[in-house]
This record gives sequence, structure tokens and C-alpha cells, in this order.
Amino acid sequence: MDFAQEVKGAADIVAVVSGHVRLKARGGNRYWGLCPFHQEKTPSFSVHGGLQIYKCFGCGKSGDVFAFLMEIQGLSFMEALKTLADQQGRAIPRKGGGPASDQATKTREALLHIHEVAQGFFSSQLRAATGSRAARYLQNRGVGLEAIKEFGLGYAPPGNALMSHLKGRGFTRSHVLASGLIAKSDKDRSIYDRFRDRLMFPIHSTADKVIGYGGRVQRADKQPKYLNSPETPIYSKQSVLFNLNRARMAMRKQDLAVLVEGYMDVVGVWSAGVRNAVATCGTALTAQQIGMVRRHCKTVVVNFDSDEAGQAAAERSVKLLLREGMNVRVLELPGGMDPDEYCLARGGDSYIEELHSAPRYFHWLLDRSRTQFDLNTSDGRTAAFDRLLQSVILLPDEIQRVTTVTDLADHIGLQQGVALNRLRQVTNQRARSQKRVASRGDGLSPGEQLLVVLLVNNEDARTELLEPALEISEALPSRRILAAIKAVLVAGSEFEYAAVEGRLDKDDRDRLGGLIFDSVRPEVTIQEGREAMLAMQRTVAEGHYRDVRRNIAAAEQSGDLTEIARLLERRTELERKLGLRLNPGS
Repeated sequence: MDFAQEVKGAADIVAVVSGHVRLKARGGNRYWGLCPFHQEKTPSFSVHGGLQIYKCFGCGKSGDVFAFLMEIQGLSFMEALKTLADQQGRAIPRKGGGPASDQATKTREALLHIHEVAQGFFSSQLRAATGSRAARYLQNRGVGLEAIKEFGLGYAPPGNALMSHLKGRGFTRSHVLASGLIAKSDKDRSIYDRFRDRLMFPIHSTADKVIGYGGRVQRADKQPKYLNSPETPIYSKQSVLFNLNRARMAMRKQDLAVLVEGYMDVVGVWSAGVRNAVATCGTALTAQQIGMVRRHCKTVVVNFDSDEAGQAAAERSVKLLLREGMNVRVLELPGGMDPDEYCLARGGDSYIEELHSAPRYFHWLLDRSRTQFDLNTSDGRTAAFDRLLQSVILLPDEIQRVTTVTDLADHIGLQQGVALNRLRQVTNQRARSQKRVASRGDGLSPGEQLLVVLLVNNEDARTELLEPALEISEALPSRRILAAIKAVLVAGSEFEYAAVEGRLDKDDRDRLGGLIFDSVRPEVTIQEGREAMLAMQRTVAEGHYRDVRRNIAAAEQSGDLTEIARLLERRTELERKLGLRLNPGS
């Protein structure tokens, strides 16, 4: 067992989660509470003390104690490991043959070191003559030495200078490739610098470690304009926000985050005195990133570029923010300026005034609707309201939906009664649709449900009952779950729920989670599992028997004597298995 598994085994996920969520026991070592990752009125978040896992049946987030800490605190795996190890009074071994010196840990440590070395290299290149063009660009954009130092801005020179620099520091080829800073050619398998002739924006974890980069071209004829680090063992684009490590204190103090579109926007508004701006790292906004923001504030001002692509991205981001329970306002700057351009032209104080006066999303959307629909006509008002309603129903709170709808109806000139009736219709339609989607995880018989729960929870049951279950699995709705359990055992690692879940698609993950976390399900004994197995075997055999009888009739009609003989032999075999005593003509 490696060090991480030792720490995980010694941790109590119920105690860890209880530090963030008020949990109530519901029997069977299962606990329920309001999900910390999205707003809800009725608890759908559950922790299983026996399996040491959590799952939310509302937003779908699930995992082990490491995953919970990484999600709730925005930590990397190593940071979550250190947090738990510190709580247990353990020190992470650094050298020698200690349990923490497994290959994955060594790789993560090497990648962090490579990024630390690369950061020093890029910074020095920006100060050197080779980085003069990048330095002038920053100066022209109003980015001074203080901001350059604060953000660690640098320059990647042409050629393979970084590769040579890293090679001189003794890093292995496998580690420099895994870092994402060095790429491999598909043509001749040679390696080269991924970032060349680019202004470099280091991306930090919440622990202030450099884990990736965004690089901006310095020549207009080069594409893409921005190049980002690929996914690596230390960098996941979906779980990182640029500048969150610096912005979170200001976000807490002001209860406000400013979501902008790019790295330069963040640096530009920071230089103008706005400290609470963050940006995604070349990807669409994710629920995980919103969860990281929500830990520090409840309100987000979205200030994306005013071009068509920027406005489309703003709408996508806003809808997700609404769904995750955030208060959302939208800022459209005059003259179609980007945030950093506006700050450079009119100053930080003016930008802060614009932030404070930014309208609520629905009023911003209403203003846009006035240009798309004729609100002087009944049809135009109805069409505009229906478009707005598609965003209103994303709000997680019923009272908020009602008050927003009545407010919008007043502004559009629609009767409140009509608007509320339409809201009820759309809400009911959405609820029925969600119910149909949720029901896709059903279909297991009570005995099959019981057996699946037992196999996940009980090692002896896996030894005795898994193979018999697999023999009849082609006829079972749980066949993919059974195959995943078998695959984990074949892999030879310690059996964990997360390893089973990771081998399933979404429908089967939801199906399995629903069984495991069912608060009214009693503890299952192995004898109950044996009885359930016998019942399932009989049910499957009965199905085969019916099929054989139908096939015999078809073979008799076609006169296929060879097929008739084979089927009669199969029927006799099934009759013995089922204990049937039937007349030859039956």
C-alpha cells in the first residue's frame, strides 16, 4: 500500500465532510445533507461511511476523501494529500524507498520542479534583449514592472531554448514531455519547445505553484493567438481559474468576482487596481470552476468581449452560473472595448463604477431582446418572454424564479398571471423530462439490486457470487456493473468503489450510486445474496426455456431435424435445471 492509500485508509470521510456540510445519519452508515457544490433546498448529497465515498444525486459530483477536498478547497491532489497527512501527524516521505516515492508522486514532484525552473527561465528572457518586443507590448498595454513581477510574466524565445535549459538541469525526457512545456513531433518523434516567441502567462494553483502556461503570440501572422498548456498530472484546465490564487481574498472582501475572457484582461484590470478578476484558461466555464468561485463570493459580474464570440461565450457562462445558484450581472463596456483596454483608456475608478452599475443578467438579456423582438405587439412580448424564461428556469430557487418572472413581465408589458402560468407549464415540463431521464437507471429486479450492493460491499461475496453472476450477466441489466467489478479485481489493486465507478458510463454510475446510497436499504447478508443468485439464475433459465420452446416450434415448421434434436436436448437440460416435469408434447 502506497503512502496515499495509507492516508486515505486512516481518514474518516464523514468527519472530513462534516467540516463543510451538516450531515444527518439515516442508517446503514449513510449520511445526508445539502450539497456544498450547488444550491438546493432538499438534501441530495450523501456520504457512505463504510465505502468512504460521497455522491450528490442533484449535481452528480462524487468521489473519495481526496476528491472532496480537491473540489471543496480547490486543491491539487498533492495538496489534498498533504492536508490529510498533516491532520494525521504524518510527514510525506521525500527520499528513499518510502511509500510516497511511487512513480506517480515522483512524476508530480518532477513536473512542479520543471515548471519552477521554466518560470525562472521565461522571466529572465523577458528582461533580456531577446524579450524586448514582448516587454514593449506590455508597456504599451499599461502593464508595469509591479504587475510583471506579481504575475510572473515572461517570454519564451524562438527555437528550443527551454528544452536545452531543462536538459542542462538533468530532467529526464519522459518528465519534460509530461510537463506539456515540451512537445513531440508526429513526423520524426523529435522534441521541441511547445511555446516559442510568445509572451508567457504562468497559471498557478491555489497553493501558488506554477502548474501551466498560456502563451500569446508576438507576431500577427502567427496562429493560434493564444496557446495553452495541455492537460498534465498537475494541471487540469477545467479545475483551474487564472488569478484565483491572488483574487480570492478580494472576492471574499467584496463578495464579488469579475469573470473576464482572457489573461491580458485580468492583468490589465489588476494593474488598474481591480483585484478580484479571474478568467478561464482557454476553455468554456465549468461547474467545478464555479464551485471554486462560490466558496469565496456569491455574485459574479461577467465582462466578456463585445464581439459575437464573446457574447455567445458570456451567455453560455451565465446559464451555467445561474444553474449553480450564483447571482449574475453582465457588464457590456461602451465602445465595444475589452476590460484591459477600457482600464487603460479611462482608468480603474471608471471601470469600478461600471462594475457597480452592471445590470442583473435578466435585465441585460431583456435589453438585448428589445432589439430582437417587437415588444409593441402581443406576439413579440410573448416570444421575448419565452426566450427569457429559458434562463429563468435555470434558477435553483423557486421563490427567485417567481420574483424574477413577475419582474420581467412588468418590464415587458405581460400580465403577471399569464407569465406565472407559463412558468408553471415550463417548470412542469422540465420536471417530467428530468424524471424520464432519471428513470433510465431503473430496471434491476429487487434480487439483482441486492446482489450488486452485496458485491460492492463484501469481499467474501465477490469471491463466491461474482463468477456465477457473470455467467448469466448477458441477460441482466447490471451486466456492465458486474463486468466493472470483475475488471477491478483482475487489475489486482485494492478494491475501491471509485475504481468500479470509473469504469462505468453516466447511466450505470447513477444506477450504482442510487443502489449504494439508498438510505432505506438494510444491510445485506451473504445468505441473502445466495438466495438472490438462485432466484436470478432461475429467472434467466426460465427465459431461456421460453425461447427454446418457441425455437422448437419454428424448427418443426421448417423441418430442420438437426436443429430440432439440438433444441430438444437443450430443453431437457433446462427442465432438469428448473426441476420441471413436463409432458413430451408440452
